[in-house]
Order: sequence, then C-alpha cells, then structure tokens
Amino acid sequence: MQIYHKAYVYLTCGPELLVFIEPDHPNPDLQVPGGTLDPGESYLQGARREFVEETGLSLDIAFESFADQDHIFEGVPNCLDGLHRRRHFHGRIL
Repeated sequence: MQIYHKAYVYLTCGPELLVFIEPDHPNPDLQVPGGTLDPGESYLQGARREFVEETGLSLDIAFESFADQDHIFEGVPNCLDGLHRRRHFHGRIL
C-alpha cells in the first residue's frame, strides 16, 4: 500500500482559525493549509512549506505537533489511493 505523508497547520489568533477555500478544488469547502511532504522533508518542514505556499504568509512562530492520524483511502474521487499519514500542527499569533 502506498503511504502519503502529510502535514497540516491550524493557525489561530485568539478564538479565530485560519481557513480558506482552494479555487481549483472547492470540495471540501473550507480547509487549513497543508499537504503532502516532499521527499526527505520532515513533517515540520513540510508544514512550514505548505503554509507559506498556500497562504503567502511567512511567520516566525513555533508550530507544535498536537495530533497524528492515519486514513486509508480507496476509490475516493480526487484522492490518491493508499494510507494518508497526517500530522497536525498548531501555530498561534496574537
């Protein structure tokens, strides 16, 4: 089974969470920055890179890992078949 390593960033400012709609992929409607790691990239490096690529923001803040998830996808439209190993990070700005 193919394994895809992914990292996601949950950026908060007080009670607000940064979410967006990706114009090329409108479903799901709202999402947080994140995606597949590049070869040799750590989860944290991937989280930072994906955050900058998807938001255009470069922040010098700590990202803390808070959860890991494994999801198996087979035959799901617009999703690669295999195990999607996800690490979730939180960043906070004031």
